[in-house]
Parts: sequence; C-alpha cells; structure tokens
Amino acid sequence: MKKLIALLLALVCLTCFVACGKDEEESMYLDISEMSTTMAYTQVYNMTNFPEAFTDKTIKMKGVLATDQDNTSYFCGVIDEAACCAAYMEFAWAGDHAEEDYPELGTVVTIEGKFSTYVEDGNTYTKLIDATMTW
Repeated sequence: MKKLIALLLALVCLTCFVACGKDEEESMYLDISEMSTTMAYTQVYNMTNFPEAFTDKTIKMKGVLATDQDNTSYFCGVIDEAACCAAYMEFAWAGDHAEEDYPELGTVVTIEGKFSTYVEDGNTYTKLIDATMTW
C-alpha cells in the first residue's frame, strides 16, 4: 500500500513538472497510450477520482474493450502490470455504430476523446466523449 501511495505521489509531481512551460493546447492533451500499464492505470485512477483536473482535456489511452452488464456502455480497461488492479474509462464512440461494429470484448483498443463527467443517481461518472477507436 505504501508503494502505491508513493507511486501516486510521484506521478502527481511528475504531471505537475511535465505541464510546466507548455502552451495551452499541449496542456489540454494527455496521451497515456504509450505509458506502462501501471502508469496508465494510475492516470485512469486519477481521472476517475479527481476529474476536475482533467475536465475538457483530450485523452488518448490504450486498453481492453469491455462493456457493462446490459451491453449499453463501453469501456476501455487498463490493467496494472501486477494484474491485481484494473481501471476502466467509459467512452462514447463518435458517430452511429451498431453493436456489430465494435470489436470483440477483450480486444486491445486505442481510444481518443474529450474527457467529461456526468451525474447519474447522485454519483459523478467520467467518460470520453466524441471518441475515436482503433484496434
């Protein structure tokens, strides 16, 4: 647990230093698709728990395609390197797509979309909207 907290703190500090000196447009884009799975997991965790820091940013991520129980919402899941933890980001694929347009669940996909939040039943959720998806 101490290692996870230290990793999270290091990531927050690194994110602050990386953002320094960049222009507005660059700071509104976050590419976690090439990060290690542990770093990507940590970023998705941060996005879901501290959404105000990511609002309106364009996010690019890589993970496995998943869905909810009703197959009505799609998610990109990142599993850390120890395979003990997973973090999922809901996304809305831009355009009209039928269920058969999606790849098989579990396929590795790359998603890029605008980070947003919504409230449902009093809970705040995160979602990438107007997303592109490649696999």
